[in-house]
Amino acid sequence: MRFFKRMGKNANYSLNYHCSLSTILLVLLFLLLFLNSCNGNSEEVTPLKKASKKCKILTESLLRRYDGEDVQSILNGEIWGESISIPIDWELRNVLDRSIAYQISGLQFLDSLYFASKENINCSSLLLLIHDYIVDFCKNAPSYRNQSEWPWHDDATAFRLIRLSFYYSLYATMYDENEKTIIETCMKDHISLLLSDDFYRYGHNHGMHQDEAVIVYSLLVCDDSNIQMHNLDIALNRTKDYLLQSFTSEGIHKEHSPEYALSAVSDLDRFREMVKEIHPQFIAQTEDIKSKSMDYFIQLTKPDLKYPSVGDSPEIKVNDLSFFSVNQYFKYITSRGKEGLSPDLNKVFPESGYAFFRSSWTENEEDTTWLMFIAASFSHIHKHGDDLSFLLYHGGDLITEAGNRNYNYSDQETSWSYSGYGHNVISIDNETFAPYISDYDVAMQTKITAYALPSTLNEGQSYVEAKEFRFKGVEHTRSITYDCKSNLVIVSDELLCSSEKPFSFFFHVAEGVSVLMIDNGWEFFRAGKMVARLVISGSSNLTLSEYNKDSQEYPWCSWIFNGNTDPKYGVLLRGEAQLSSGLNLFEYRFELY
Repeated sequence: MRFFKRMGKNANYSLNYHCSLSTILLVLLFLLLFLNSCNGNSEEVTPLKKASKKCKILTESLLRRYDGEDVQSILNGEIWGESISIPIDWELRNVLDRSIAYQISGLQFLDSLYFASKENINCSSLLLLIHDYIVDFCKNAPSYRNQSEWPWHDDATAFRLIRLSFYYSLYATMYDENEKTIIETCMKDHISLLLSDDFYRYGHNHGMHQDEAVIVYSLLVCDDSNIQMHNLDIALNRTKDYLLQSFTSEGIHKEHSPEYALSAVSDLDRFREMVKEIHPQFIAQTEDIKSKSMDYFIQLTKPDLKYPSVGDSPEIKVNDLSFFSVNQYFKYITSRGKEGLSPDLNKVFPESGYAFFRSSWTENEEDTTWLMFIAASFSHIHKHGDDLSFLLYHGGDLITEAGNRNYNYSDQETSWSYSGYGHNVISIDNETFAPYISDYDVAMQTKITAYALPSTLNEGQSYVEAKEFRFKGVEHTRSITYDCKSNLVIVSDELLCSSEKPFSFFFHVAEGVSVLMIDNGWEFFRAGKMVARLVISGSSNLTLSEYNKDSQEYPWCSWIFNGNTDPKYGVLLRGEAQLSSGLNLFEYRFELY
C-alpha cells in the first residue's frame, strides 16, 4: 500500500503505460497472425474459381429433390420398381420403361441419397451408397461402342456426367487411389464423347444438357485452366447457336412443349450465372432471349394458374416457377391484378404459330375464359399431331387434349396420344396426323395466315386463321373467332378437296364435364349446371357420336393423361361427313354461359 502511495501520480502513469504497451503488443500479435494467415492462403481467387463455387451451388439446384420413399427403396436394392442391386447391368436390358431406364442411367436416384444425407439420416451409410454406385458404374458400364441404347443415351450421358462431377467434387476423399483413377478416367471418357461432333445433339435441348455437363465437369473437376476455358468456349458457343436457332424472333421455343421451353430458359439462367465473370461475350449474346420468351409464358397461363399439357409437357403449376417471381406481369397474374403490370388480354404469335384469347386477368378462375390455338410445326422434336388444334377453358377446362403420357413409343396409348386422335383436329380418308412426322416439307407448311385483335380491351372480336396441308389432296383452313362481349367462340373449318373423301372432326371434353347430345350438337354441364352449348353446321350432313370410358373403341378414345401414365377419362365428341370435290365448310359454335 505504501508503495503505491509513494508513487502518487507516477503510479497511475506506470499502470497506464504498461496497459497501453500490452494492448499495442496484442494488436501487433493479431496483425502478424492475420498477415501470416493471408500469406498462407495467398492463392488468388480467380474468376474461374468464383465460377466453380457458383457452379457447385447451381448444380445442386438442378438435382432431383429428396424423396423418403425412394431412399427406402434404394436401401432395399430397387428404385421405381426396378432392381439396382450392385453390380448393376448398366445396359438395363430388363428395364422396359424408357423413362425409368433413362433416370437410372443418368444416376438420378443418387440425388435422394444425397439430400437425405444432408438431413443426417444415416449420413455415412447413404454417402457410402453414393460411392458404391459411382464406382460400380465407372468399373462395369459397357463401352460407348456397344449397340445398347443404355447407358449411352445422349441426354442420360449428360446428366450422369453432371452427377459424377458434382458428387466426386464433394466426396473425392472417400475414394482410394485406384478408385479415383477409375472414376477420373470414366469422366474423361464422358467429356471426350460430349465434346465430339458425332455424339453432340445439334438443334435439340439434349445438346444444351450436354453443354451443361461440359461446363459442370470443367468447373468442378478439371484443374487445368487452359483445358477449362477450351471446353467452356466449345460448350457456350454451341449453346448460343442452339438458343438462337431454337427460339423464334418472338421468343418462343421451337420444340412444341412448354416444359422444354421452361427448361431451356431456366438452363440459360443457370449458364449465365455460372459463367458471367469468365465469358462476358456469352452474356451479351443471350441477353434478350429470356425477356422475349416471357410474353409466351404469360399468355400460356390458364386462369387456374397452370400451363396446359401440350406436346411432351405435363400440366405445370405457374406458382411453382420461382424464377418468374420478380416479373411484374406474373405478379399481376398471380395476384389477380392487385400487384404488377397488366399483360395483353389477347395475343397472336404468327411466326411461332400460337394464338391466345381470354376474357380477363383479374376475375376468378371460375369466371374466366381462355383459349389457345396451335399452328406450330418446326420439326419432329416433341411434336404431337396437333396442327390447328385448340384448347378452351371456361370456368375450368372445357375442351382439352390427351396431353403428354410418356416416352414408351411402342405403347398403344402413347402412340395414340402423339397422333391426331389425341387432339382436337380432323381425319381424312379415315386417317389423322401420324404420331411422328415423316413428310417434313409438308408438315412445315402449317402456318398462321391471318389474325385480328380488338382495339379496345374486352370489346370486339379476336380472330385467327391458319392452314395445314398434311392430308393429300386437301387444303385445310381453320379459323377461330372469340367474341368476349357475347361469350361466343366460333371454330370454322374450310376444306378444299381434289375429290370426295370421308371426313371426321373430334373434340376432347375435359374430365368432370358431362355432355348431352342435341339435334345439332351438344350441351355441356359441370356439377349439374350448363356451362356451354355447341351448335354445329356444315355443307354436308354430319353424323354425331360420342365416346366415354365405357363406350370408347380404339382409336376413338377419351383418355386424358396430362403427364401421367394412367389415364383419366373425359368424353370424345365426333362428327362424320362425306366431303365433296371442291370447297366444304363446317362451323362449330360454342355458346358460353
